[in-house]
Parts: sequence; C-alpha cells; structure tokens
Amino acid sequence: MTWPNKTLKQPDTFRCMAYVAAMIAGCEVEEVFQFCGHDGSAIDNDERNRHPEKRRGFMDNEISAFLASRGIARNAVGALCDGQPKWETEGGNRGILCRIPDYLAAELTVYSDRLPGCTHAVYWDGKVVRDPNPDRPDEGKIEDYRVKAWYPVVNLNEGVNNQVHDCPSCAALRNDARSMIAACEAADALATHHLGDWRKATFREEYEHPIVALCAALRELEDHGNNKTPIS
Repeated sequence: MTWPNKTLKQPDTFRCMAYVAAMIAGCEVEEVFQFCGHDGSAIDNDERNRHPEKRRGFMDNEISAFLASRGIARNAVGALCDGQPKWETEGGNRGILCRIPDYLAAELTVYSDRLPGCTHAVYWDGKVVRDPNPDRPDEGKIEDYRVKAWYPVVNLNEGVNNQVHDCPSCAALRNDARSMIAACEAADALATHHLGDWRKATFREEYEHPIVALCAALRELEDHGNNKTPIS
C-alpha cells in the first residue's frame, strides 16, 4: 500500500500535529483547521500546557477524529504476545510491550529540537520521516530522532479496495458470487416462465424481493472483489 509522500512545513511551533494529519490524509492543512474548527493559535493558559507561547495547538482526539473522517484509523494495531504479553511498568502504569511493523505509516511523537522539554509530531510514511519542522530535511532518517511514541495509522478505504483483492479467499468468494448470481437469476427466470399466472403472482410476492436482494448483495461482493466499489 502507498501512503502520501509529500512533506508539508509548518511556519510556527504549535501546529505540528495538524500538519502531520494533513500529510497522512494527503490534503491541505486548511482542511484540518476547518474540521477542528480552529487553527491552533488561540492562547491556552492551562498549567499543563508546556508550549512557551501557551498556544492551544491540537489534541489527540481532534487529530484522531479528523483522520477517522477520512477513513483512516489512528493507533489501530494489536500487540504481538507470542503466548503471553510482555509487561512494562512506567510511571505507575502497567502496559503491554508490542512490536509494530515498520512498513505501517505512523504519526510519531518525538522530542522537540526547537522547544526544550516539549514534544513534536512527525510523519513516518513507512520508509522515511517527513518532518513539518522547516529546519529538518523533507525526508529524514528515523535514527536522527528520539522517538517517544509511535501511533500507526491504517487506511481503511485502501484496505477494502486494494489489499484484500489479491488474497486467495477473496478470489474464491468472487467465483462463488458469480455462480450464485447465475443460479439465482436462472431459478427466478425458470420459475417465472413455468408457473401459472395465479402461482406466478404468489411466487413474485413471496420470493422476488429476497432474490433481488440476494442478487444485489452478491453483485456488490463481486464488484468488491473486482476493486470497483467499496462495501459499505
């Protein structure tokens, strides 16, 4: 699967998450602002806000909601336990250590170059780091960063439309769908042709809608297998 490979640069120090979200979604950052209802520049004097200018910036839930609106799931990955999970305790919280394939695109939280004691968001496209910091290159190496957190992202639309279709199971379902469509249509035509008028009306009333619905569902499955339309 191919992720967007365009690097966007932020003109400030408080909108990195919005720029990373735009890079992941392959859109302009103004679309993130529009969805969230603000551009991150408002003053937030909450004591937990460590930004030196006390800018609001963007929250995890806003970015997750924006990506979800584009069919992209953020931080959707399972921990590989190999029988039993590996536990780690940090700050009094117990968590499961998990391995994440590096080919998955991700939003990374790294330690900031420009703001000591603060963190910064960058985009891992599965191959290189795309950093909205204008002082960093468009395509960076992961070894050049101190990573604090790794948030994989999965494009659900791509998963339905592209990845599934190459698997043997999908090919088998597609063949079964064609056979079942043909059988249903043949049965419908045969029954309609041979039944008398009075029985034909009863047949239509009792069976036409289920057959039409089944054929529609099977055609949708076939189209899904042919990469024509997503299954809703």
